[in-house]
Amino acid sequence: MKKCSKKKILFITAFPPNEQTAGQNYSMNLINDLSSTHQVDIIYWGYEKHSISKKIIDRVNVLKEYSVNMKVLSIIWSVILFLFPFFTVRFNLAALGYIHRIYKHYDILYFDFSQVFVYSLFLSHSCKIMMCHDVISQKYTRDNRFYIYKWWINNSEKRLLNTAKRILCFSEKDRSLISTNEKIVEVVSFYIDNKILDIQLETLGLGSFFCFYGAWNRNENLSGLLWFINKVLPLCDSDIVFKIIGGGMPLDVKKIIEKKRNISYLGFVENPYSIIVQSKALLAPLFSGAGVKVKVIESLALGTPVIGTNIAFEGIMRVDYANNKNAQVLFSSAENMATLINNFQISQKEKVDIRNTFLSKYGSRKFIHMMNL
Repeated sequence: MKKCSKKKILFITAFPPNEQTAGQNYSMNLINDLSSTHQVDIIYWGYEKHSISKKIIDRVNVLKEYSVNMKVLSIIWSVILFLFPFFTVRFNLAALGYIHRIYKHYDILYFDFSQVFVYSLFLSHSCKIMMCHDVISQKYTRDNRFYIYKWWINNSEKRLLNTAKRILCFSEKDRSLISTNEKIVEVVSFYIDNKILDIQLETLGLGSFFCFYGAWNRNENLSGLLWFINKVLPLCDSDIVFKIIGGGMPLDVKKIIEKKRNISYLGFVENPYSIIVQSKALLAPLFSGAGVKVKVIESLALGTPVIGTNIAFEGIMRVDYANNKNAQVLFSSAENMATLINNFQISQKEKVDIRNTFLSKYGSRKFIHMMNL
């Protein structure tokens, strides 16, 4: 492979790169990767209770941190720019002015998350790259509350994407959804954390519990969890244990969980993989959202099967093991999910098989390897 000469990259991202959510973790790993051979300067927008990772703070130049707009200001900008408000919550003139003064000094402008694509409208540059963590038109039009805005959302996203030279996404499914005029759309792989790869699955014991994993301030995760608690949990055998991992749980939901005997909330865990790897299965009752669900990828990389919906498995290759069993177990109703859980069996040998099969097939196509293409 031809070696890529050192480049100056302006990395504009909608969130502080860190390990607290899957998307931010990808950004952090990518920045670490890029900064090993290139100059990376970062502009990012703050997010409540999130800070930029110490893992990258000494390796890059953090130029600016900006704040998210209040809803009223976002709506004003959406009217002025004729963009759906989702795309304007991080737009302000101060940020635009600063970016406009410096952007010509960079070889690559990298726009990370759709919320910052708006700045590309005002920048004429030969190498503008957009990372679509989700296809927003799919994410919002799955929600009936936004169906009336379908044209506005689609039009806004297409208009912004058409300003890029190259577009990146995480799956062939998302690539097929992105409709642009003669733009290069490329699939990149998630980074598999070393905390996952270093686990010696063969030496671990297998627990008797099921687990949930996610950022619980995100509605698609929280609504699925509440659906499970209300509809599925009462149908599960009383001796089955459930563990919930991840930060951002609302206080009122914490109180609901505390009243249940066989389900517990562990909160943010520094190394969630040590729990997921020992669980019988990861539960992913997702009924909205878009993009590839990283928790499913990580669970399969740990050898832990997933019981979930079609939305949970979108864009992820099928993983078969042990006489064509499917590691992505699809449920059709609350009753069906409870039956699957009550009768679920998995051996340590089968988990090793799942892990080996997944890791042998999952792609390792990283942006840093594609920069000269």
